[in-house]
Amino acid sequence: MPEAGPVTFIRYPALNTGLLILPHALVMAVLMSISGRLYDKIGPRWLVVSGLLLAAFGSYLLAGINPDMTREEVVLWTCIRAAGVGMAMMSIMTGGLASLSPDLTNSGSAINTVVQRVSAVLGLAALTAMATAQQAQLAQGRAELLEGTNSQAAHLHLLQLFGLYRRTQVAVLADSYANVFLLTAGFTALAAVGALFLRSGPAQHTGEGQPAMMAE
Repeated sequence: MPEAGPVTFIRYPALNTGLLILPHALVMAVLMSISGRLYDKIGPRWLVVSGLLLAAFGSYLLAGINPDMTREEVVLWTCIRAAGVGMAMMSIMTGGLASLSPDLTNSGSAINTVVQRVSAVLGLAALTAMATAQQAQLAQGRAELLEGTNSQAAHLHLLQLFGLYRRTQVAVLADSYANVFLLTAGFTALAAVGALFLRSGPAQHTGEGQPAMMAE
């Protein structure tokens, strides 16, 4: 087990990485269960809006990622984001299926799963490409700054020079992730605004079994 302290970003053991994100998964599971119960009472609007705003806030906090952040900060920020995702995800999926007639529920569920998987893959690919481009751009900028130290490089010990470049590499990686989280926070906040158009209040069912959309 590594000592308590800053997150290293590089060569972090897989087991400890899993333990680091375990609270995130547990918070999401608990909030999805709670939001499922609240959905029947208050409808999807405010659950989705509050959940997306909370997820946006968590993403904004994660935009502060840096080489010196502690594991406690990582756990706290990811748990805040997971709480928001857990509140919004269940309500969005349930609200979408509830708007369908019973004979279309199975087809709607299948389409929802496909769209969710495809959008997740495309979104991950886009964010990965952005992070990679950011790393290249930031690394180039850091390299230009380090060129000014070449005249002093001969006076530095080899380990010191290696440590300087390693620190720079980690800082570039952290900055690229921070930009990705900041962009994610912005899009999530915009989605929260769009969620204001969802219905509010419990669903009212018609005589044919199809829920009537009700808005306050």
